[in-house]
Amino acid sequence: MRRHVLIIDNNHVSPCKHCMAFRPRKFTRATVVRPTEEELPANLDTYTHIILTGGSPASSMDDAVVYQRIQKLVRKAYRAGVPMLGICLGHELIITSLLSLQDFKRHDQEEIGWVEIQRHGPSRLFEGLPSRFVSFANHSGHIKRLPHGFRVIGSSKRCSIEAYEHETKPVFGMQFHPEKTPRQTLRTVWRRVKQDMPDSFFIHPYSARRLYRARVKYTLFRNFYAQKRT
Repeated sequence: MRRHVLIIDNNHVSPCKHCMAFRPRKFTRATVVRPTEEELPANLDTYTHIILTGGSPASSMDDAVVYQRIQKLVRKAYRAGVPMLGICLGHELIITSLLSLQDFKRHDQEEIGWVEIQRHGPSRLFEGLPSRFVSFANHSGHIKRLPHGFRVIGSSKRCSIEAYEHETKPVFGMQFHPEKTPRQTLRTVWRRVKQDMPDSFFIHPYSARRLYRARVKYTLFRNFYAQKRT
């Protein structure tokens, strides 16, 4: 069966410029929907996978109407067993949709730059990656706890829930951005520097050429797209 990926673009100011990076090149159709501008699909039967992107600079959780739309979709996809992956803000939206906004907390120190992810136990999403790997992060908050049935599969020094997955359902979240290219990460860093962020928020911000590994992105997305409805 040909894949049909639903990509929820959570970028408020302008459409995601690299959403197609989430899509495998072969045998995959992708539909991108922006919840700030249009209704989300009511029927998920035609979609094989769902990805919730990160969002910048505003958070979908700050817009009550948009958040309610996303909540409804996440809960429906969760019940239907549709493979679902949240990235950064998307990672947060999945959990807060299943629990509450109280389970999200702002960081005292943001993570902006290249962070080391420590794996925790076996993982369908992280299969094939080493016990420690590096990826790019850019977030100001984090999830405080997980619903029943979920478990932590990755953490960093500043973020105790850097990644999670459900024990039986194909539902996953990553606080970091494996989809971003080195050039895109540098653009993000420059934008954040212009916002006068404290130096302590940055972690190896200009180390893309030294730390970027395309294998991390390809492995994570290959593993996600290998998941089927439950």
